[in-house]
Amino acid sequence: METKEAVDFIREQARLNEDDGNTHISKKDLNKLLEITEKYSSDSLVLQESRHKAQLETDLEVFRAVFVYGQAALKTTILINGGAAIAVMAFLARYVGVENQVANMQFFLSALLVFGIGVLLGAVTTGFTYLTQSFFAYRKDKLGLSFQVLSVILGLLSFLVFGLGIWFSYQGFGSAFGI
Repeated sequence: METKEAVDFIREQARLNEDDGNTHISKKDLNKLLEITEKYSSDSLVLQESRHKAQLETDLEVFRAVFVYGQAALKTTILINGGAAIAVMAFLARYVGVENQVANMQFFLSALLVFGIGVLLGAVTTGFTYLTQSFFAYRKDKLGLSFQVLSVILGLLSFLVFGLGIWFSYQGFGSAFGI
């Protein structure tokens, strides 16, 4: 019961007492009324505390989920860019022996470079997320927010770089096989 509710309850009881023809409230009735109000008020504090605790637990779980998904995204950027770079290197190892294909190799070399940049961006982003958490832990919120935004931008850039590497690979395969 909130303070306003408690006051309204006391007024309602006083009005009922007056409706019964009483012009005064006895000390006994007043104490009983205050005990009832106190009981409901203390229940309200417990309820408020449990709601607050539940909200904190929910916020903590949401933070954990965001953290886990962020880690998964970073691992994904490193994995897809690194895997693509290895695939391009494997193809180039076979491609080098073919004559008259040197001109077509430029697309594959560009793809390899871009995938490597993607891995680097993923690794740098991982480091920046560590710094972000460190800044927030030491209450340097402005720096933490700046690094958080930078981490998100670098992570997204790593995914975009992967797309660019795919495009270079596509161009390389198209020119190598006359597609």
